[in-house]
Amino acid sequence: EKRRVLRRSEINQADMAEKYKEAAHQENLRAIEQYETFLKTQGVEGEQKAELMFRLAEKYFEEGRFYYFEEMEQYEKDYDKCFATPDCDVNKMRPNNKKSQKWQKKSIRLYLTILDSYPQYSRADEVLFYLGSALQEVKQPKKAVKQFQRLTREYSNSVYLPDSYVNIGEYYFENNNAYPALKAYKQATKYKNSPKFGFALYKLAWCYYNVGSYGEAIENMKAVISHSQSGASS
Repeated sequence: EKRRVLRRSEINQADMAEKYKEAAHQENLRAIEQYETFLKTQGVEGEQKAELMFRLAEKYFEEGRFYYFEEMEQYEKDYDKCFATPDCDVNKMRPNNKKSQKWQKKSIRLYLTILDSYPQYSRADEVLFYLGSALQEVKQPKKAVKQFQRLTREYSNSVYLPDSYVNIGEYYFENNNAYPALKAYKQATKYKNSPKFGFALYKLAWCYYNVGSYGEAIENMKAVISHSQSGASS
């Protein structure tokens, strides 16, 4: 009886989660419609228009995320079904992300429009960072890293610098290019208050190891341990 009650509770929670997700989805669509209407209003220009476009781009991307999770849930179901079916090759299966990518690409186009039309926009560095992150999600790493590099060149006081340097480092690290990766991680470790500081230290140690600088690798690993211990004690 206890197990049956537990199962019923879990089902209710799942139903509530689905209802909440759908409600959030509908609210996002309403927000998109409102922003698109505002942008057609005469007299909306400059900083105000750039801000509305930025908010709309974020909403487009949220919509893409909504469909992405749905697509991946369907892919998992199809994968499990194929796995249990004789002569069905799961290695040939790919998720269908057309719907999510349609929204994500709308977001990317809008980010680019903001940067081209409103280069003096006060949140341009944030737009650049979001653009790079969006390009990462649609599997365009070369284009993404260019945006992060542009951010580091043009916005020396941006709060997104530590994350941008880490993303640059990750791009080169994953492509087995140790020296530019090392350079990027080293820049990221200058921001000691950043949440990415410990991770940047760790990857910097690996880069030193990969280029044969074992002394620096050991010292940086020691720094990683020290940093993690200081975080645990606080």
